[in-house]
Amino acid sequence: MKREEERMKREQERMRVEHEKRMQQEQERMQKEQEHLRAEISKELEKKMSSVMEKKMSDMSKRLFSQFGGSKR
Repeated sequence: MKREEERMKREQERMRVEHEKRMQQEQERMQKEQEHLRAEISKELEKKMSSVMEKKMSDMSKRLFSQFGGSKR
């Protein structure tokens, strides 16, 4: 009977360790995915901001040209 209890305890411990290992791996996988998504979002945001800034600069150039460059007739 004593042996059976010891065997069950060892089995429980083995299962606990395996479970912890799986949980750790899953946590690491989720962390990597989160980092990947953050990087993608950051890249997209940068593209959009760049596009908006280019448009603003273009609009500003057109306005300045029409105010100063276009009025010299």
